Parts: sequence; structure tokens; C-alpha cells
Amino acid sequence: MNYKDQLKNPKWQKKRLEIFQRDNFTCQLCGDTETELQVHHLKYSGDVWNEPNENLITYCKHCHSIVTDYQKEGQIVRAIMKMPCKDQITMYVYNDFSFDILLIDNLNDRFIRIETVIYIHERESFDKIIHFYNKYREVNNGHK
Repeated sequence: MNYKDQLKNPKWQKKRLEIFQRDNFTCQLCGDTETELQVHHLKYSGDVWNEPNENLITYCKHCHSIVTDYQKEGQIVRAIMKMPCKDQITMYVYNDFSFDILLIDNLNDRFIRIETVIYIHERESFDKIIHFYNKYREVNNGHK
């Protein structure tokens, strides 16, 4: 059975629902609860429904797309802030190497990297960014 067929299998649909419930139907990167959610495989070890739950995580479709793209470049996304607007979404992406700004077009859900704000050379810089990100999430979650 190919990958697309596995995703249609009821066994996968049940496993997917378990992961969404475990993660409180919330993107584990940006905290979004309104955008379509998807389950991301941190590892693949065979049939998608036989994955241990610790190998699966809930992302919104935007974060999932970004994480997958960055993985192709050999980078690990550490945190994402999402700032929705009328026609586009601005995504602030933190990885081990840089702090990037991406734009997502609301019409076709495609994203473009518009700017790399800083390159992270020291762990201290990354810690400062994560601190800023966590403060943003606290404020943002308080206004939902």
C-alpha cells in the first residue's frame, strides 16, 4: 500500500484523531487552533498508523509546510510565530541558524521567504529569540 493510500486507511484516521486529541487540537509550533491541522511524522518506521505516538505531532497546515521545507534544507524549526492579516499571513521562523520572515498568500497557501533577519551564531542569541517568542505566545494566548 502506498503512502497516499495509507493516509486514507481508517487505522490512520483513528491514530490521527488520537494525536489531535493528545495535542488539544492545537498546532504545537504556533499555537493555532483555527487553521486546518495535520499530523507530522518526526520519524517513519513503516505503516503510518503503527508509528509510536511520540513520533507524531500536530501542526497547522502552514507550519507543517514550513517544517517540511526546512527539513529538506537540513534545518530544524524550533519555533514559529504566526501573524494573520487579511490577504496574507506573516510567519516568523526560528531555526538553529537564522530568524526568517515568511509570507503566506491566503489564496493559495504558498509561502515565500522574504527576509532572513539575523543569523544565529551563538546559543545566547537563540535563547533571546525563544524568550521573545514565549513572551509573544503568552500575550497572544491571553487575547483569544
